[in-house]
Amino acid sequence: MGNFCGRCGSLLRWDFSSGDRRRKCPRCGPVDSEGKNIDNPRDNVGERSSGRSPGNMNAISGSGITYKVRKGVSPRSSPYASRSIYRSNTTTIKGPELRSMNEWASQKEDPSSMNKDWSRAGKMFPFERIRPGQEEFLIDVRETVDRGGFLLANVPTGIGKTAASLSPTIEHAIENGMMVFFMTSKQSQHPIVIDTIRNLSKRSGKRIKTVDIVSKQSMCPREISRLPHTTFSFLCKQQSKDGSCPLYKQPPASLIREVLEDINDVDRIGELSISRNICPHRTALEAAKETDVLICDFNYLFSDLKDTILSGLGQELSDSILIVDEAHNLPDRIRGHQSKELPLRVLEEAKERAFGGKHIKHHLSRIIEMVLNIARKELGDEGEIELDKRLFVSDIRAVFQEGSIGGSLDMEMFIEMLEDISKKRRSPEEEDPLMMVADFLDGLLSLKRSHILYLKIPDGKGIDSLKIAFRNLDPGEISGPTFKGCHSAILMSGTLSPPSMFGDILGMSKERRIEREYPSPFPRKNRLVLIEDKITTAYKRRGAEMYRSTGERIVSLAGRVPGNVAVFFPSYSILHDVKEYLWGCPKHLIVEERSMSRTEKERVITDLKRIKQSGGALMLAVMGGSLSEGVDYKDNLLSGVIIVGLPFAPPSLEVQALRSYFRTKFGYTLGEEYSYIYPAMNKILQAAGRSIRSESDRAVVVLMEERLKQPRYLKFLPDDLRPVKVEGMTLEQATSTFF
Repeated sequence: MGNFCGRCGSLLRWDFSSGDRRRKCPRCGPVDSEGKNIDNPRDNVGERSSGRSPGNMNAISGSGITYKVRKGVSPRSSPYASRSIYRSNTTTIKGPELRSMNEWASQKEDPSSMNKDWSRAGKMFPFERIRPGQEEFLIDVRETVDRGGFLLANVPTGIGKTAASLSPTIEHAIENGMMVFFMTSKQSQHPIVIDTIRNLSKRSGKRIKTVDIVSKQSMCPREISRLPHTTFSFLCKQQSKDGSCPLYKQPPASLIREVLEDINDVDRIGELSISRNICPHRTALEAAKETDVLICDFNYLFSDLKDTILSGLGQELSDSILIVDEAHNLPDRIRGHQSKELPLRVLEEAKERAFGGKHIKHHLSRIIEMVLNIARKELGDEGEIELDKRLFVSDIRAVFQEGSIGGSLDMEMFIEMLEDISKKRRSPEEEDPLMMVADFLDGLLSLKRSHILYLKIPDGKGIDSLKIAFRNLDPGEISGPTFKGCHSAILMSGTLSPPSMFGDILGMSKERRIEREYPSPFPRKNRLVLIEDKITTAYKRRGAEMYRSTGERIVSLAGRVPGNVAVFFPSYSILHDVKEYLWGCPKHLIVEERSMSRTEKERVITDLKRIKQSGGALMLAVMGGSLSEGVDYKDNLLSGVIIVGLPFAPPSLEVQALRSYFRTKFGYTLGEEYSYIYPAMNKILQAAGRSIRSESDRAVVVLMEERLKQPRYLKFLPDDLRPVKVEGMTLEQATSTFF
């Protein structure tokens, strides 16, 4: 029986609150005699080593159990705890076992996974067979919907989460007169949802009324849809009101019937609407009043659009079942939607183009003068300064209330005047500064307690590049009420780990939620995860010597991998520093550039396919960049992935404000993990997941960072990414043997 929690490494304590004596982790809850979590057994990742504590320790006794803690050392960060947790989360195998990975993998598989009760999949499940892990997920979804709760599910690639989540939720919705909202972060995820619903309908013989909808701008066939979002939204709203939009008409009943007659994707809905000279977005919303499933973006229910959308649909939130796909993106999407920035140059352009009244120019000049005065007095070497929200908005209001040319006016009236001038412009510009200023000022009026307001000057630039910005720190202020009001919710993603963190951040009731992490359905023998503990990107250790060592290790390991190898770095700066030491690399170099276009990303994929058969390429990219997320490397395009370092967010006012806010809300330890550690670990998970995209893919993943051996980081790695230690072999030998 170990002295430390097998999941997080915390010192275990006795708990008598239930009337019985039991051991409890202060962070994870009750544990069994082996240190495994009882309340959420799926969090246990393997046998935990108890070991014996070294000497020079204080003994804490109680009922025959002795806790030993090194003097002056926090139990969780003590060398003993770190070694124990590292050993318990690392599989050790011998060289001969690596040569027969099939046998090793078969020993790790859960035998019960091969004996599934196929009948429990339900009458709507669209396939003849159910995959390992898929049935467990499907049953959890059904139980969650039946009891009106929340399921936060870490579902690895390959389980088939779309079919497993849709079949029980649609079945429940149809039987109980509810609506399913299937929400995604990208339009590219919609086709698989449509195809799955078609299969569900075919399998069950039931008609499933479905509407696929994206943003109004994406569905609009008019030229104004090419304008920036802020300008388009304003013009669309105005033209819909005054009747100048030729498409904004009530869709006829015959069109709605045609849309719902079949399971149509958004393109088909657009074609049907345009053929009748009707706005496609309005058609979709009208049809959604009668639908069983609405496929839409996060913003439909997780923004200030929620009440308008639900009111327009005539839908009660309490009669809605939410499925949030790729839910790890939801917190940042909510924050992004509640954040804005306004460059000083836009204010100056708005002043120059404010035709129709000297008083408008005067007030814009006063705002510019006020912002510049604050910047000159307060901005230091850091280039950022937080502003007092209430004081700044009060000062802005005072600008409009001053007696001046044309008299005083309030802030709301000034915003309307800017919008009116923008509306009267005959040729809307690609970037309308008047509309941008109006939109930003309107946002200032809606700032919440969780917002920060600040001035910043980008690195190495002068006062002319000054920006004023506000950022949302707490997505739970938006998502919490939505989840509280809905019937049930399923949040799923391949990187929703740990699920408890997302539940906390998004403001989901602990009483209504369950958290699950499902095993990968792909054979374990197909991925070898190694750790290189002599390399780090820790700030104090950076320098030419570490970059040289990193480059040498990359070249040495990549040379043992047949095919393409991707190396993901924490930043472009470190990428280019290490690139200088890739001497003698046997592979063709491909280097990611900042802000790559879709065409450029497609060219990288084409190059990887072409070079793969002739020795392969070494692709250098950045974690969190365009090549580490959102690109599907199909057909085993990557035989190796090397993760260099920990991609922590660089120091900034926003990062520090988020850490401080979360520490206050969740406590120091959880606040630090939620705001700082997990975002970095999620980038690692995303990058590492690029290698295995199907059950036939095989790859080596090398975690090149010594800090990843520490419990505070190691615990964030899912079971299928736990490092393997091969006895009697170097990393190069293990890599060669694997292939």
